[in-house]
Amino acid sequence: MTQYKTYKKSIVPFKTQVAGGSIPGWGSVNKFGRNQTCDADVDEIIWDGSTSTYNWPTSACTISVLSTSASDTASGAGARTLQIYGHNASRLDINEVVTLNGAAAVTTACNYSRVFRMKVLTAGSLGKNQGEIAACANGGGIAYISASKNQTLMAIYSLPANKEGFLHKWYASVNVSAQVAGEREADMTLFIREGASTGVFNVKHFIGINSNGTGTMQYEFDAPLRIAPESDIYIAACCQTANTDVSAGFDIFQKEMT
Repeated sequence: MTQYKTYKKSIVPFKTQVAGGSIPGWGSVNKFGRNQTCDADVDEIIWDGSTSTYNWPTSACTISVLSTSASDTASGAGARTLQIYGHNASRLDINEVVTLNGAAAVTTACNYSRVFRMKVLTAGSLGKNQGEIAACANGGGIAYISASKNQTLMAIYSLPANKEGFLHKWYASVNVSAQVAGEREADMTLFIREGASTGVFNVKHFIGINSNGTGTMQYEFDAPLRIAPESDIYIAACCQTANTDVSAGFDIFQKEMT
């Protein structure tokens, strides 16, 4: 009697292949943010800036970077070097490393039309930034790193001109915080401004959460939202109680345009 062996072929999920770089032309982006002091009855963008709205750059320009602490400098005990990620004037991905100089502003070598992430690369003996680090352009802050975080926390992103996006998941949580006592509620909204248009942001999804039983939500689309190149994306929270602490983020697959 002839015996046959059965072989099982391992099927690697698409998202794992994308994350591993094994599918040419595809990549992934995870954006996440936190706003510890969301106001009541107003849409607050989830980022670590001190304002409820975001200062979207209208043209490419250099960025000024500075800290509130003198320890965040080239030879200091705090953050020393910082990497900035964004887009150039053609809305293509760029990044550069700057050396901090405490409260004295350092100007980038590149012109940026968007900045969507910063992270501390090197630090002194304390291992993290001691002050709040701000990237400023057009008269306002466009990215911040809160003290000791070493990374921006901004649920804000823009697609480059040479890639289309597929947003497949977004999530949010109402955090336990000393900022406010009792039950906390938040209406979470995903906003997208399509393409290179200077038009308005449209609501793409909406979910309500509260700290009693449903303090965390995660929604995965059966069919991911297709997003055109150069689109701007952010998540906002409208809270019942002032100073509510909210986190949020989203995951996007990106495909290079051919």
